[in-house]
Amino acid sequence: ARNRALLDVMPDLMFRIARDGTYLDYRADTDRDLYDSDVIGKTVHQRLPEPVAATIMSAIERTLDGGGLETIEYTLDFDHETRHYEGRIVASGEDEAVLIVRDFTSRFRREHALRDSEAHNRALVDAMPDLMFRIGRDGVYRAFKADDPDNLIARPTEIVGRRLHDLLPAEVADRIMAAASRAFEDWTMQSVEYQLELHDSARDFEGRVVRVDDEQFLLIVRDFTARKAAEAELQASRARIVQAGDDARRRLERNLHDGAQQR
Repeated sequence: ARNRALLDVMPDLMFRIARDGTYLDYRADTDRDLYDSDVIGKTVHQRLPEPVAATIMSAIERTLDGGGLETIEYTLDFDHETRHYEGRIVASGEDEAVLIVRDFTSRFRREHALRDSEAHNRALVDAMPDLMFRIGRDGVYRAFKADDPDNLIARPTEIVGRRLHDLLPAEVADRIMAAASRAFEDWTMQSVEYQLELHDSARDFEGRVVRVDDEQFLLIVRDFTARKAAEAELQASRARIVQAGDDARRRLERNLHDGAQQR
């Protein structure tokens, strides 16, 4: 009775199959889950497509010959869709086996969609020219991406496992961790700017901090030294233009004043 109760509560399809492939018994919550509702007395080759039938019969032979539990995967096309199944086969006598079938179509689709999403995200990440660091809430580097190692504060082999405060100036590390703390509070993106001495020159960086989960965050870093220098040059150029205009206006005023006095 206990075994029957366990079987009844299982959502899987179950088939008892003879060595010659004849179905002896089965259990299904609904016939809609069956590829062919006419089961008992038929053989595996009569009910299922030949490639699937051959896979099942080979597994039955192996388990009846002492191979133990056999696990197979296969697909069936019916009800206008492709369904994905996992089958587990175990001997239930000298000349018969039990096939337990689980439909994992939904899981397969989710995993496929997840793989597609991960591949898409990886392509986007790889295309980004920025430095990217995955950092724990404790401030320890867990992973990073850098197209140019010269943009790193340390050798690539010396980063993962180290703390921000081990590699960066204390003021810079404190500002990044403060931004991370704000990101952890409300899931908002935080920006931070800082300067580092790299290869005997001062480099300006913009960092964007975003929370990944409860235990880690991403730090996306862009070197904007050239842009900042260009902005400084633009401001200086504007200042020179304004100064030149002021000088020209003063000369004009002086010439007008002196000419009026002479007249």
